[in-house]
Amino acid sequence: MTNNGMEIKIHKLSRSGITLIEVLVVITVISIVIGISIPAVQSARAAARRIDCQNRVRQITLAIGNFCDRHEHLPSNGGSPEILPSSLSYKDKAGNPFIPSTTDLLDFAYYPWGMGDPREESHRQTGSWAYSILAELEQGSAIEADDPEVTLPQFHCPSRNHSLALPTADDNQGLYRDGGYAMSKTDYCMNDLIATPRPAVQKWHLISDGLSQTLFVGEKAIDPTVQTSTSWYWDEPVWIGGSKGTARSGDLILPDAVGIPFRHNWGSSHSGGANFGFGDGSVRFVSQSTDATVVRAWITPNGNDLVKPEP
Repeated sequence: MTNNGMEIKIHKLSRSGITLIEVLVVITVISIVIGISIPAVQSARAAARRIDCQNRVRQITLAIGNFCDRHEHLPSNGGSPEILPSSLSYKDKAGNPFIPSTTDLLDFAYYPWGMGDPREESHRQTGSWAYSILAELEQGSAIEADDPEVTLPQFHCPSRNHSLALPTADDNQGLYRDGGYAMSKTDYCMNDLIATPRPAVQKWHLISDGLSQTLFVGEKAIDPTVQTSTSWYWDEPVWIGGSKGTARSGDLILPDAVGIPFRHNWGSSHSGGANFGFGDGSVRFVSQSTDATVVRAWITPNGNDLVKPEP
Protein backbone atom coordinates (compact mmCIF):
# COMPACT_ATOMS: atom_id res chain seq x y z
CA MET A 1 0.00 0.00 0.00
CA THR A 2 1.38 3.35 -0.94
CA ASN A 3 0.57 6.85 0.04
CA ASN A 4 2.14 9.73 -1.91
CA GLY A 5 4.68 7.34 -3.30
CA MET A 6 5.68 5.95 0.07
CA GLU A 7 5.21 2.30 0.83
CA ILE A 8 3.52 1.52 4.08
CA LYS A 9 3.96 -1.94 5.50
CA ILE A 10 1.32 -3.30 7.85
CA HIS A 11 2.54 -5.96 10.28
CA LYS A 12 0.06 -8.41 11.72
CA LEU A 13 0.59 -8.72 15.47
CA SER A 14 0.65 -12.22 16.99
CA ARG A 15 0.14 -13.13 20.69
CA SER A 16 1.87 -16.14 22.32
CA GLY A 17 0.97 -17.82 25.67
CA ILE A 18 0.44 -21.10 27.52
CA THR A 19 -2.66 -23.11 27.93
CA LEU A 20 -4.41 -24.05 31.17
CA ILE A 21 -3.27 -27.63 30.69
CA GLU A 22 0.35 -26.51 30.59
CA VAL A 23 -0.12 -24.49 33.79
CA LEU A 24 -1.58 -27.50 35.54
CA VAL A 25 1.32 -29.68 34.38
CA VAL A 26 3.88 -27.19 35.72
CA ILE A 27 2.07 -26.96 39.06
CA THR A 28 1.94 -30.75 39.29
CA VAL A 29 5.67 -31.08 38.58
CA ILE A 30 6.52 -28.42 41.17
CA SER A 31 4.31 -30.15 43.76
CA ILE A 32 6.05 -33.46 43.12
CA VAL A 33 9.49 -31.87 43.48
CA ILE A 34 8.47 -30.17 46.75
CA GLY A 35 6.92 -33.41 48.01
CA ILE A 36 10.21 -35.22 47.36
CA SER A 37 12.41 -32.43 48.74
CA ILE A 38 10.64 -31.75 52.07
CA PRO A 39 11.23 -35.22 53.60
CA ALA A 40 14.84 -35.10 52.45
CA VAL A 41 15.33 -31.67 54.03
CA GLN A 42 13.62 -32.79 57.24
CA SER A 43 15.79 -35.91 57.34
CA ALA A 44 18.94 -33.85 56.86
CA ARG A 45 17.92 -31.48 59.65
CA ALA A 46 17.13 -34.38 61.98
CA ALA A 47 20.53 -35.93 61.23
CA ALA A 48 22.24 -32.60 61.95
CA ARG A 49 20.42 -32.26 65.26
CA ARG A 50 21.38 -35.80 66.22
CA ILE A 51 25.04 -35.08 65.47
CA ASP A 52 24.82 -31.86 67.50
CA CYS A 53 23.34 -33.86 70.37
CA GLN A 54 26.15 -36.42 70.09
CA ASN A 55 28.70 -33.62 70.37
CA ARG A 56 27.02 -32.34 73.53
CA VAL A 57 27.00 -35.83 75.04
CA ARG A 58 30.69 -36.14 74.15
CA GLN A 59 31.54 -32.82 75.81
CA ILE A 60 29.63 -33.81 78.95
CA THR A 61 31.25 -37.25 79.06
CA LEU A 62 34.74 -35.77 78.69
CA ALA A 63 33.91 -33.16 81.35
CA ILE A 64 32.99 -35.96 83.76
CA GLY A 65 36.33 -37.63 83.03
CA ASN A 66 38.22 -34.36 83.56
CA PHE A 67 36.37 -33.81 86.83
CA CYS A 68 37.40 -37.27 87.98
CA ASP A 69 41.05 -36.66 87.03
CA ARG A 70 41.03 -33.41 88.99
CA HIS A 71 39.22 -34.63 92.11
CA GLU A 72 40.08 -38.36 91.99
CA HIS A 73 36.43 -39.35 92.11
CA LEU A 74 33.35 -39.12 89.91
CA PRO A 75 30.82 -36.37 90.65
CA SER A 76 27.99 -37.35 92.96
CA ASN A 77 24.37 -36.48 92.18
CA GLY A 78 24.25 -34.23 95.23
CA GLY A 79 21.40 -34.10 97.71
CA SER A 80 20.06 -32.41 100.81
CA PRO A 81 22.57 -31.04 103.32
CA GLU A 82 22.57 -32.42 106.87
CA ILE A 83 21.10 -29.32 108.46
CA LEU A 84 17.80 -28.44 110.06
CA PRO A 85 15.29 -26.33 108.12
CA SER A 86 15.61 -23.60 110.76
CA SER A 87 19.26 -23.11 109.84
CA LEU A 88 18.78 -23.63 106.11
CA SER A 89 21.19 -21.57 104.03
CA TYR A 90 19.18 -21.59 100.79
CA LYS A 91 17.50 -18.29 100.03
CA ASP A 92 14.68 -17.68 97.58
CA LYS A 93 14.66 -14.69 95.24
CA ALA A 94 13.07 -12.58 97.97
CA GLY A 95 15.85 -13.50 100.41
CA ASN A 96 13.78 -15.85 102.56
CA PRO A 97 14.91 -19.35 103.61
CA PHE A 98 13.35 -22.14 101.59
CA ILE A 99 13.77 -25.85 100.89
CA PRO A 100 13.80 -26.81 97.19
CA SER A 101 11.50 -29.81 96.90
CA THR A 102 9.11 -31.95 94.90
CA THR A 103 5.95 -33.37 96.43
CA ASP A 104 4.91 -36.37 94.35
CA LEU A 105 1.11 -36.39 94.23
CA LEU A 106 1.02 -39.81 92.57
CA ASP A 107 3.26 -41.56 95.12
CA PHE A 108 2.23 -39.34 98.06
CA ALA A 109 5.89 -38.61 98.85
CA TYR A 110 7.85 -35.47 99.74
CA TYR A 111 11.41 -35.04 98.44
CA PRO A 112 13.62 -32.23 99.75
CA TRP A 113 16.55 -31.51 97.42
CA GLY A 114 19.97 -30.02 97.68
CA MET A 115 20.98 -26.97 95.67
CA GLY A 116 24.28 -26.11 93.99
CA ASP A 117 26.62 -24.52 96.52
CA PRO A 118 30.02 -23.08 95.48
CA ARG A 119 31.22 -23.38 99.10
CA GLU A 120 30.90 -27.18 99.24
CA GLU A 121 33.82 -29.51 98.59
CA SER A 122 33.54 -31.73 95.52
CA HIS A 123 32.60 -34.88 97.43
CA ARG A 124 30.01 -33.03 99.51
CA GLN A 125 28.41 -30.98 96.74
CA THR A 126 24.66 -30.53 97.26
CA GLY A 127 23.99 -29.68 93.60
CA SER A 128 23.67 -32.36 90.92
CA TRP A 129 26.55 -33.94 89.02
CA ALA A 130 25.76 -31.54 86.16
CA TYR A 131 26.32 -28.59 88.49
CA SER A 132 29.61 -30.13 89.64
CA ILE A 133 31.06 -30.31 86.11
CA LEU A 134 30.15 -26.74 85.08
CA ALA A 135 33.78 -25.67 85.50
CA GLU A 136 34.87 -28.50 83.18
CA LEU A 137 32.40 -27.16 80.60
CA GLU A 138 33.91 -23.67 80.86
CA GLN A 139 30.95 -22.47 82.90
CA GLY A 140 32.87 -21.88 86.11
CA SER A 141 31.68 -18.27 86.13
CA ALA A 142 28.13 -19.53 86.78
CA ILE A 143 29.34 -21.25 89.95
CA GLU A 144 31.32 -18.20 91.03
CA ALA A 145 28.31 -15.94 90.45
CA ASP A 146 26.08 -18.45 92.27
CA ASP A 147 23.35 -17.72 89.71
CA PRO A 148 20.76 -20.53 89.51
CA GLU A 149 19.07 -18.83 86.54
CA VAL A 150 22.08 -18.96 84.22
CA THR A 151 21.31 -20.39 80.76
CA LEU A 152 22.98 -23.77 80.15
CA PRO A 153 22.46 -24.79 76.50
CA GLN A 154 25.06 -27.57 76.79
CA PHE A 155 22.46 -29.68 78.59
CA HIS A 156 19.70 -29.27 76.02
CA CYS A 157 19.19 -31.67 73.12
CA PRO A 158 18.56 -29.59 69.94
CA SER A 159 15.80 -32.02 68.92
CA ARG A 160 13.73 -31.12 71.98
CA ASN A 161 11.91 -27.83 72.18
CA HIS A 162 11.82 -27.11 75.91
CA SER A 163 15.10 -25.34 76.58
CA LEU A 164 13.42 -22.19 77.93
CA ALA A 165 13.74 -22.10 81.72
CA LEU A 166 10.60 -21.03 83.56
CA PRO A 167 9.54 -20.95 87.22
CA THR A 168 7.61 -24.05 88.23
CA ALA A 169 3.83 -24.37 88.40
CA ASP A 170 2.11 -27.07 90.47
CA ASP A 171 0.34 -29.68 88.34
CA ASN A 172 -1.45 -33.02 88.58
CA GLN A 173 1.83 -34.85 89.18
CA GLY A 174 3.46 -32.72 91.83
CA LEU A 175 3.95 -29.62 93.93
CA TYR A 176 7.26 -27.83 93.44
CA ARG A 177 9.26 -25.34 95.45
CA ASP A 178 11.85 -23.53 93.37
CA GLY A 179 12.35 -20.35 95.39
CA GLY A 180 11.09 -18.30 92.46
CA TYR A 181 14.11 -19.22 90.32
CA ALA A 182 13.78 -20.24 86.68
CA MET A 183 16.49 -22.91 86.55
CA SER A 184 17.87 -24.59 83.46
CA LYS A 185 17.00 -28.29 83.11
CA THR A 186 18.94 -31.09 81.47
CA ASP A 187 18.01 -33.55 78.74
CA TYR A 188 20.95 -35.71 79.82
CA CYS A 189 21.16 -37.92 82.90
CA MET A 190 24.11 -39.59 84.52
CA ASN A 191 24.09 -43.30 85.33
CA ASP A 192 22.46 -43.54 88.75
CA LEU A 193 24.83 -46.33 89.80
CA ILE A 194 27.92 -44.15 89.43
CA ALA A 195 26.44 -40.72 90.24
CA THR A 196 25.73 -41.67 93.83
CA PRO A 197 23.89 -39.47 96.37
CA ARG A 198 26.15 -37.24 98.46
CA PRO A 199 28.38 -37.68 100.34
CA ALA A 200 29.22 -41.03 98.73
CA VAL A 201 31.35 -40.81 95.57
CA GLN A 202 32.44 -43.40 93.03
CA LYS A 203 36.14 -44.04 92.36
CA TRP A 204 37.63 -44.98 88.99
CA HIS A 205 39.06 -48.27 90.27
CA LEU A 206 35.60 -49.48 91.35
CA ILE A 207 34.50 -49.62 87.70
CA SER A 208 35.82 -53.13 87.26
CA ASP A 209 33.83 -53.88 84.09
CA GLY A 210 35.95 -51.36 82.19
CA LEU A 211 35.29 -47.82 81.05
CA SER A 212 34.25 -48.84 77.53
CA GLN A 213 31.67 -51.16 79.10
CA THR A 214 30.20 -48.64 81.54
CA LEU A 215 27.56 -46.11 80.59
CA PHE A 216 28.24 -42.69 82.11
CA VAL A 217 25.60 -40.40 80.65
CA GLY A 218 22.69 -40.56 78.21
CA GLU A 219 19.48 -38.95 77.05
CA LYS A 220 16.54 -39.42 79.39
CA ALA A 221 12.99 -40.51 78.61
CA ILE A 222 10.45 -37.69 78.33
CA ASP A 223 6.66 -37.59 78.19
CA PRO A 224 6.06 -34.13 76.68
CA THR A 225 2.71 -33.81 78.46
CA VAL A 226 4.32 -34.42 81.88
CA GLN A 227 7.84 -32.99 81.66
CA THR A 228 6.77 -29.51 80.61
CA SER A 229 8.74 -26.28 81.00
CA THR A 230 7.00 -25.53 84.31
CA SER A 231 7.18 -29.03 85.84
CA TRP A 232 9.90 -30.66 87.91
CA TYR A 233 8.32 -34.10 87.81
CA TRP A 234 11.28 -36.46 87.23
CA ASP A 235 12.78 -33.44 85.50
CA GLU A 236 14.46 -31.36 88.21
CA PRO A 237 17.09 -28.88 86.93
CA VAL A 238 20.88 -28.81 86.86
CA TRP A 239 21.16 -26.73 90.06
CA ILE A 240 19.09 -29.22 92.08
CA GLY A 241 20.86 -32.19 93.67
CA GLY A 242 19.68 -35.64 94.72
CA SER A 243 16.77 -35.97 92.29
CA LYS A 244 15.84 -38.45 89.58
CA GLY A 245 15.57 -35.56 87.15
CA THR A 246 19.33 -35.86 86.62
CA ALA A 247 19.95 -39.61 87.08
CA ARG A 248 18.62 -42.77 85.45
CA SER A 249 19.13 -46.50 86.00
CA GLY A 250 16.47 -48.14 83.81
CA ASP A 251 17.06 -50.58 80.96
CA LEU A 252 14.60 -49.22 78.37
CA ILE A 253 15.33 -46.75 75.55
CA LEU A 254 12.08 -45.03 74.57
CA PRO A 255 10.91 -42.47 72.01
CA ASP A 256 9.43 -39.24 73.35
CA ALA A 257 5.70 -39.95 73.53
CA VAL A 258 2.62 -39.55 75.68
CA GLY A 259 2.16 -42.30 78.26
CA ILE A 260 5.63 -43.87 78.10
CA PRO A 261 7.15 -45.32 81.32
CA PHE A 262 9.66 -42.48 81.65
CA ARG A 263 10.60 -43.14 85.27
CA HIS A 264 14.22 -44.36 85.49
CA ASN A 265 14.40 -44.94 81.72
CA TRP A 266 16.33 -43.47 78.81
CA GLY A 267 15.02 -42.03 75.57
CA SER A 268 15.04 -39.23 73.03
CA SER A 269 13.17 -37.51 70.23
CA HIS A 270 15.65 -38.90 67.68
CA SER A 271 14.33 -41.55 65.36
CA GLY A 272 15.29 -45.07 66.42
CA GLY A 273 17.41 -44.55 69.51
CA ALA A 274 19.32 -42.24 71.84
CA ASN A 275 22.86 -40.98 72.41
CA PHE A 276 25.01 -42.33 75.22
CA GLY A 277 28.49 -41.50 76.52
CA PHE A 278 30.71 -44.22 77.97
CA GLY A 279 33.55 -44.05 80.45
CA ASP A 280 36.26 -44.23 77.79
CA GLY A 281 34.91 -41.04 76.19
CA SER A 282 33.19 -42.80 73.31
CA VAL A 283 29.66 -41.80 72.26
CA ARG A 284 27.25 -44.31 70.75
CA PHE A 285 23.82 -43.99 69.25
CA VAL A 286 22.04 -46.97 70.80
CA SER A 287 18.94 -48.41 69.15
CA GLN A 288 15.60 -48.50 70.95
CA SER A 289 15.48 -52.22 70.16
CA THR A 290 18.63 -52.95 72.18
CA ASP A 291 17.98 -55.82 74.57
CA ALA A 292 17.36 -54.76 78.17
CA THR A 293 20.05 -57.15 79.43
CA VAL A 294 22.64 -55.31 77.36
CA VAL A 295 21.56 -51.93 78.75
CA ARG A 296 21.67 -53.33 82.30
CA ALA A 297 25.18 -54.64 81.68
CA TRP A 298 26.31 -51.18 80.56
CA ILE A 299 24.75 -49.53 83.61
CA THR A 300 26.36 -51.79 86.21
CA PRO A 301 30.00 -50.70 86.69
CA ASN A 302 31.15 -53.87 88.43
CA GLY A 303 28.71 -56.62 87.53
CA ASN A 304 31.11 -58.82 85.50
CA ASP A 305 28.51 -58.71 82.72
CA LEU A 306 30.57 -57.63 79.75
CA VAL A 307 28.94 -57.25 76.36
CA LYS A 308 30.36 -56.55 72.95
CA PRO A 309 30.24 -52.81 72.16
CA GLU A 310 27.95 -51.84 69.31
CA PRO A 311 29.71 -50.70 66.12
